[in-house]
Amino acid sequence: MEYNQLLFKHKNTLQLNMSEKEKDKIKEQQLEHEQHKENNEPIIDYDTVKMWLEERVHQTITSKHKDFDMMNKILQKHPNFNEWKNKNCEAFKITRSAKNKALQVHIKMTNSFNTQEEKPKINTLKTLKKKEQNEWRIVSWVACAKGKIGQSSSDKNRLTQAMRFSIRKQIKNFRDTNCYNPKCALCEKTNQLEVDHYPLTFATMRDDFLSNMNDVDKIKIRWDKNKISYRFGKGEDINTKWQRYHSKRATYRWLCSDCNKRMNKKK
Repeated sequence: MEYNQLLFKHKNTLQLNMSEKEKDKIKEQQLEHEQHKENNEPIIDYDTVKMWLEERVHQTITSKHKDFDMMNKILQKHPNFNEWKNKNCEAFKITRSAKNKALQVHIKMTNSFNTQEEKPKINTLKTLKKKEQNEWRIVSWVACAKGKIGQSSSDKNRLTQAMRFSIRKQIKNFRDTNCYNPKCALCEKTNQLEVDHYPLTFATMRDDFLSNMNDVDKIKIRWDKNKISYRFGKGEDINTKWQRYHSKRATYRWLCSDCNKRMNKKK
């Protein structure tokens, strides 16, 4: 299905269960779409990009593929695109992660070497295979679709993101030790799985932990551009205290992305 057709299909499906206010917003978006259409510019938004990529999972899109131009337009929406030294992409590969089947986009950039003499010497077949593997790298399709990488101006959002980053290894440990035939705890789907705090939610633990702290507004938080996340400032005691607190109380379950979204709306 063409990208613009998919956009309309998605918006029309959403309207079935929408309030009048939400429907008015959709109408505004459709008007904006018509304006973009006149200029031959597709609207890049999260839901439509996700659906469009889902239809192309396990495909490799090269320069001769009919969807190559669309993939390039999505890639160019990445907030850091203008800072990249090499912006010439020669192929895209749409896959799912091995552990939780999350949607992934890999890109292969055109070689930046100008002459044969500039190319590094490759002496063995093993080295060649390793080099070919390294030519592919994952790019955040979410950042491309949203045009941002999570950096928020809200103090609460910054603190929440720092707290999530602090416990990422605990979450990874659950993924690694519970990766044999995982399934959604609610609908039993086995793909697109995410880790959910249960029965205590992350928000409950976060709020309980912070309620026993003084001077929360003085906690130092920094933006890590390499990890694309807010983190606690170096030397902050809260980092270790929060990790210990969370480790003692947190239990988890697998939820598919759809069930997780529904549960988050109820929280």
